[in-house]
Amino acid sequence: MMHPALSQAGQGGEATPRPALPEVLIAVVQALVEQGWELPQIVAALRHTADLTEFTDRVTGVPQ
Repeated sequence: MMHPALSQAGQGGEATPRPALPEVLIAVVQALVEQGWELPQIVAALRHTADLTEFTDRVTGVPQ
């Protein structure tokens, strides 16, 4: 299922406003904690994701 904020993108309609990034991160962390993740695991996973994003941006030429 597509995220509601992205559901109308590219269809000529107005897209639903996206939640602020801190709100999204808080929701993700809360969901992971509810699934039994420990804080060090969550931090490591977020760092890994950030590293991959930075690498992908560099490789594809996305301006920093």
